[in-house]
Amino acid sequence: MLRHKSPFRDATRSIDLPQSIKTYKPDLGVRSLQAAIEYKYANTKEKVKTALDAIYSDMRSYSGHSQW
Repeated sequence: MLRHKSPFRDATRSIDLPQSIKTYKPDLGVRSLQAAIEYKYANTKEKVKTALDAIYSDMRSYSGHSQW
């Protein structure tokens, strides 16, 4: 569980999403919503492009998982 207050009692940082080749670890998750959350920080246009590419890749990886 998270140490700070969250509107979701089941928010957690300890998520493992095993897939056939590797196990993914999202930054945050809310089990009741079946939502895996990734966040990135960027302060240049190039870093924004890289971050969006990583988020898109993560979304594709998580979307096949039955719990998230």
